[in-house]
Amino acid sequence: MINKELSANATGIALKETKVSVDNRKGVVTAITINPTTNSFTIEYQVQRLDANGNVFTDVKFLTKKEKFRDKPEFGTVDYNDEGMPIDETYSKVEDENLFVTNWYNSVGKSIMENAIKHIEFKEGI
Repeated sequence: MINKELSANATGIALKETKVSVDNRKGVVTAITINPTTNSFTIEYQVQRLDANGNVFTDVKFLTKKEKFRDKPEFGTVDYNDEGMPIDETYSKVEDENLFVTNWYNSVGKSIMENAIKHIEFKEGI
């Protein structure tokens, strides 16, 4: 059996980068992990330094940073009565609800998840 090289049609997953900052840094996405059991996703990335010619330093091992995203409910402050019970009328919102995961899933995550399910069904004959 002979393994041939992939054709020019095989593009794989393109490495995505940010623009270069004024101090010669750029961000590079190294991984995106979807975790449906915790309703979260994680983006892993590196901030790379460039030389004066715009090339990444090859003798530097860049740290990989992780950012975990979850939906966050609205939250605020409230006064309490003498029995320690919250007084609902005194609620004051401090931060709005932020649906990081829901919005991301609805825009791209759903397609990834549906294709993963199709693959499992095909592979396992389900």
